[in-house]
Amino acid sequence: MIGERYRAFLEDTLAEAHRWGPRHEGFLRRLELGTQRWLLDEAAVREAVATREELARERRACHELLRPVWQQGLLGHEITHWPSGPGSARAMELIYENDPLRYDLRTHYTEWLLLTRDLAHAVRSRRDLLRELLVAELNGRPGPVRVLDLAAGPCQSLREALPRIEDPRRVALRAIDTDELAQAGSRAFFQREHGLPWDFEVENALRADLGTAEYDVLYSTGLFDYLATSTLVELWGRLYRAAKPGATLILAVKDGTAFCPLFYRWAVPWSQFHIRPEADFAEARARAGLPEPESVLGDATGCVVLYVIRKEA
Repeated sequence: MIGERYRAFLEDTLAEAHRWGPRHEGFLRRLELGTQRWLLDEAAVREAVATREELARERRACHELLRPVWQQGLLGHEITHWPSGPGSARAMELIYENDPLRYDLRTHYTEWLLLTRDLAHAVRSRRDLLRELLVAELNGRPGPVRVLDLAAGPCQSLREALPRIEDPRRVALRAIDTDELAQAGSRAFFQREHGLPWDFEVENALRADLGTAEYDVLYSTGLFDYLATSTLVELWGRLYRAAKPGATLILAVKDGTAFCPLFYRWAVPWSQFHIRPEADFAEARARAGLPEPESVLGDATGCVVLYVIRKEA
């Protein structure tokens, strides 16, 4: 069964972690090479010949086999237990922090391995790119600015942008997310610590009433990869209708041709993630009636694409 030899490799190798201490790049590289040889290469061979039903069954078995290895760490536990998962707000916080705990070296290295996968790098790079876009957009607009953050998570880009926003009290933010803990954390940071009367609404982003011509800046960075294409097209149309004339929409997606999806299919239960090429998102954009983007920005890893779209004034 796929995963058995990888589990044995991890157990044998991690038993030596104490020899190398924390943050030893050579030892991390050993884990990466073993991941390629004992998991990803075997998974690629199996995906070429197995049926969809067989793959679904074998991936679930592999997830269960590897869960005890990952779940000892904070991130590993978060991404392997329902209803959290790799896209949860807490998982995002841990990826942003990028600081695997060192109290146990075995767990330190399983966490570091997860934190150095290609999409973990991409999430941090996306945060940086969005932060710069938000600073430019909010400082470049005179007068009051209404902002919508859909599926807001921990609002990390906005947190980091806040010291550089010239007059944040001009901004009226509506941040929507289903995660009550994430929203409570954002209320504590923005409302209580910084005195900003911003709205952090616990609601399903797909069911929220977005209105018509309501917002000057609209953005979402982690939601769209989890939506079926028909749902994505409908939501993008709703976002465009919610934008005022002259508004800016920032829509972030992952280009499925820019990273290897095998780790996310076999190592962790990331079954809700739709891995699509960027061309499919371009087609969905057209179906939703969105204009051509003013700019298409890639993050530093090349895995994330941000569409910056201006609604005609």
